[in-house]
Amino acid sequence: LIGGYAQLLKKLLLKHMLRLKPEDRYLRFFNAMSDDTIEKYIDRVNLIMDGIFVVFDQDGENIVAFLHASKLDGDGSEYEFGLSVDEQMRGKGVGYDLFKTAVTWAKSFGCKRIYINCLYQNKAMHRIADRFNMEVNSIDFDTTEAEIVIPNSRGDMFTYLSHHVNNNILLFDLAYRRNVNTLMTYLGV
Repeated sequence: LIGGYAQLLKKLLLKHMLRLKPEDRYLRFFNAMSDDTIEKYIDRVNLIMDGIFVVFDQDGENIVAFLHASKLDGDGSEYEFGLSVDEQMRGKGVGYDLFKTAVTWAKSFGCKRIYINCLYQNKAMHRIADRFNMEVNSIDFDTTEAEIVIPNSRGDMFTYLSHHVNNNILLFDLAYRRNVNTLMTYLGV
């Protein structure tokens, strides 16, 4: 990632996460994370090694959905997914589309297992788990773990490269929109 745009992306991720209501933070992180804790979480997100999947609003100004795919092991055969979607974007399939893209991306690395942890009351994540035929198991009274096992998964260089090309296109599109919006504001248009 180009240095300045990596910082911009982290800033936009943070802005998205801080917009989440306390109950949404609880569903995403299993507790109502403070702003400081969310800031530390975003600081630890590795834009190179992790899978970062976002949806921008129509103007390219704000991230309205974010899926974070983090490695659970050194070789990339297991990932855990975490998903957040702005309230006004829910029920439109955005979370499902991000999840589907992230599963394809993980398969391109030869991933064998994908996990999500979610609370029983997180109905949206349970629907996604159902749509992907994930095996769902209870961990405790409040929590379930869902798992996708991917048989015979092999790395796919084409999918891997296309994902990175798409990321760079996204960053250039973001830069273009931001520069056009700045210019239009400057010109008073």
